[in-house]
Amino acid sequence: MASIGLLYILVPSLFIDRFRGDMDAQSWAEMAAMIRIVLRFVALYCLFDSVNLVFSFALRGAGDTMFVTLVSLILSWPMMVIPTWIAWRYDWSLYWAWGFASGYIAAQAICFVVRFRRGKWK
Repeated sequence: MASIGLLYILVPSLFIDRFRGDMDAQSWAEMAAMIRIVLRFVALYCLFDSVNLVFSFALRGAGDTMFVTLVSLILSWPMMVIPTWIAWRYDWSLYWAWGFASGYIAAQAICFVVRFRRGKWK
């Protein structure tokens, strides 16, 4: 995921140019600029999500399912759901929503790594 994330950041046109279709040049330039920024959030999100998946499944496999469930539920509302709703309600930019989602996944990944490293699941 780190390699793909670097590609998202370093050569975003590799991923976005094929979606231009018949959009006029001015609209496409605005859209492409926005997508380039969103891909930075996606890169961060994907990096932390890969850590999140590995460690959450390791904890679940070890039987620590309650911890994984509680972290997911407790962090999701204050870090992603409510802030993203507020961003939508007050017409904040798309970047805020992606920032909240990325922060949520990063916090979740950190919780799972810390739990795994401390060994409380044993």
